[in-house]
Amino acid sequence: MATQSRGVLRALTVVFIVLTICVYAVLGVSTYTLARSISSSLMGITMQEGDLLPFGINTTIDAVGNMVISFIFTVRNPGLLEIKVTLNMRILSVDGEVIAEDTGEIRVRPGLESKLPLSLTIQPKFVNLHELRGVVSIKYRTLFDLIGTKVSIDMGGGE
Repeated sequence: MATQSRGVLRALTVVFIVLTICVYAVLGVSTYTLARSISSSLMGITMQEGDLLPFGINTTIDAVGNMVISFIFTVRNPGLLEIKVTLNMRILSVDGEVIAEDTGEIRVRPGLESKLPLSLTIQPKFVNLHELRGVVSIKYRTLFDLIGTKVSIDMGGGE
């Protein structure tokens, strides 16, 4: 009886060791995918000469007189797993009121890149753009959306 319980105990120990190694391998691959995707996308490896940001920006005025700011964020995935990227951009007044907001989400398979467009419309009454704040949140997820990270950047505006 004692030898039979030792055998079962050894088998369980081996199973737990194998499961632990598998968990670490999956976490390692996920971390590698996230790190490579974030660095490739945010560093703007294929930026045009003179670009300061890893995304294209275009500003136009629509028929009503609103300022429309269009962004195209290039999401690259040189990693080993599929990633999901959620990009949220907001323009806030000095008082913290949301003036314009857009959110986009995209899935990118390993080895590919995709464009994620966003558009913000600012009404003419907010003519003093120097008083406005921009908030950008980028969320990266992988491994069936179980592992991820989020970065938020608050830019400019006000005093």
